[in-house]
Amino acid sequence: MKGEIMGSDRLRAPLALLLVISTLILAIPTASAADTETVLLPWVPNGDTTGGLGPWQGHIEVQNTTNQLCSFQISVPVESGGWMTSNPFSIGPYQLSDFSPDDIGLPTPGGAVQIESTGCTLAVAVKEASGSFDQAPWSSGASEITGYTGIPGIDTENSPDWIIPIVQTNNGWDSYLRISNFDSQNTNYIKVEVYPFHNLGGSGAPIFTESTAVQSGHTQTIDLRQFLGQSGFEGFARVSSAANIAALVQREKASSGMAMINVASTYSAGEASIQDVVPSELQAPIIFNAYNGWNTGINLANPNDSIANVTIKYPESGRADDVLSIAPFSSDYVYTPSTAPNQTEFTGSAVIDSDVPVAASVDEVKYSSDDAISYVAVPAVDNTVFVPLVFKQSQDGSLTDNSGINVSNAGDTSATVEITIHDEVGNLAGNSFALTVPPHSSNFIYIPTTTVPPHTYGSAIVQAVNGLPIVAVSNDVSYDITLNGSAVFNAPSASGLYRIGAPPAQ
Repeated sequence: MKGEIMGSDRLRAPLALLLVISTLILAIPTASAADTETVLLPWVPNGDTTGGLGPWQGHIEVQNTTNQLCSFQISVPVESGGWMTSNPFSIGPYQLSDFSPDDIGLPTPGGAVQIESTGCTLAVAVKEASGSFDQAPWSSGASEITGYTGIPGIDTENSPDWIIPIVQTNNGWDSYLRISNFDSQNTNYIKVEVYPFHNLGGSGAPIFTESTAVQSGHTQTIDLRQFLGQSGFEGFARVSSAANIAALVQREKASSGMAMINVASTYSAGEASIQDVVPSELQAPIIFNAYNGWNTGINLANPNDSIANVTIKYPESGRADDVLSIAPFSSDYVYTPSTAPNQTEFTGSAVIDSDVPVAASVDEVKYSSDDAISYVAVPAVDNTVFVPLVFKQSQDGSLTDNSGINVSNAGDTSATVEITIHDEVGNLAGNSFALTVPPHSSNFIYIPTTTVPPHTYGSAIVQAVNGLPIVAVSNDVSYDITLNGSAVFNAPSASGLYRIGAPPAQ
């Protein structure tokens, strides 16, 4: 059923362009009505060769998180500025719909995409592959894979700044920032500031600043090595504009075939200069230390003009907390083997507490197989979250993607969590799965060990039935991929996802 949508025939170019894309529309409808919601994708590749890997192809996976039939439209950029918007698609209850770049008329080498739904909440994943991607979203045939979860429109309210916790040109890594202007038809100035790691002076002055006019629908691409003119750099980036923008970074280590994507975290410009103590808490649902070759680095960025006093706790791990003091407008990191060298075979979670809001991303690397994934640590803002893409490998081993769903409970009591997995047409796959998640801790299911039928790809809904705030991510791994065979997807909620500055959950 890949590529099918309830009520529609299978869509493939060039016929797709005749059936799907309507007349050029320069103004994207706003989400002002109560029954409309948007999801933003800062970059979807279509043959992109930026960097040492690729060409990259991206597939868009659209999850209906409700038991209602609803509709949505997809908008893609046009070269002259503005957007081209599709006719409405219908999507059935709990269905997952797959779109290639050709299906939606996305130009080469790629671009920003906006999806607006009516009558339901959508969660969206972008699965990216280099090499063959003829069985998308399965990874079979690819050289490398990566991906990310789309940005709920609610995260972009009031034109926030965007914080990318780590950008780097050290240790063989390169960073490519994608910053897209989602305004309906206006050209707007976008400012990019780059701050160094261990900026102990805390002067507030970035080492590099650039302001660029970006047309509506267009994307500014920044090759950090070229942008800074140096290798060996590590730090964080801040992106600001009066426009409706969104940003991410793709980091690549071409020598090892490794790639990771981090969506930027949104932060109100007013909050970003706050002097008073405003405690915040972020959840990192999966952390490794010497676990089957996997290790973890936690990257932290302080976008404030005051010191951030950060405590990273590892519930039920038996290891000490990591305590950091991060200078204003600076960044730091924790590498789990360095701070707990005697701990082995640990998999668990982390809770990041700070007296001022910080942004954080979690890198997980397995150098023995050239696998790397990274996700953004986020606040717990709801009791129900949506995992837009999960897998269980085929019985004959021809398709080898598998997923694990890790859940963090930010509440003070145990959470009773129900996980339901639906296949791509919306049918329940296996039984509902129950987890007990201790307070301020985590638990997980590994889908290959469940009753989900083999050869399933679909999506999941994760709910704390006793109402406690939770966070979840899905790790998806295919070990038969020659190089990087791993991707990770954050789980959004109806209340948003990529935000910092939220107070600790109660």
